[in-house]
Amino acid sequence: MLLTNIQADASLSYFISNSCTENNVSIIIAHEISNEDYCIIKVDDYYNSLHLAITPPSPDCLIIQRCSFGYIITIVELKDISSPRSFNKEQIRQKFETCLLDFMSNKFRRYFYDLNIIIKDIHLFFVSDPYQQITKPNKIKDKSLLIDIFLSLRPLTFVNKKYYINPILPNPTIYEC
Repeated sequence: MLLTNIQADASLSYFISNSCTENNVSIIIAHEISNEDYCIIKVDDYYNSLHLAITPPSPDCLIIQRCSFGYIITIVELKDISSPRSFNKEQIRQKFETCLLDFMSNKFRRYFYDLNIIIKDIHLFFVSDPYQQITKPNKIKDKSLLIDIFLSLRPLTFVNKKYYINPILPNPTIYEC
């Protein structure tokens, strides 16, 4: 029901995609999951299409997966970070906040707050390489970059539940429920 309603929504149908790929990084949907059991919404494309004076930061994808026990929602920001300067932890947090508090709680509240829809879990994934390679003559050193940063971020709240942003290595797979 949720997937059918979202796919039929005229304001969202243009932003439904078969993949979640951006910045040389992607989320892989396991082959065992039927196309009818998930929907990928390109949230960032949606906000960019509004042509607002100030476009809020938003994540790349929102993946809704139908399971026998309800739905699992995965909000994804994909980032190919070439240097620490290209990473802003507050902006990353704001992207997830926009999705939870504006996209899901305001603009499309009718889908995500429907009492007949059971949302069992929400995952917040920041997909990137958590290590910055530092190369010196005859020496390569790995340095933790993102894991510590995400541990320091305060959680986001959606429907009175707290969610943490999880740093994930590039190209993770979403499996059957």
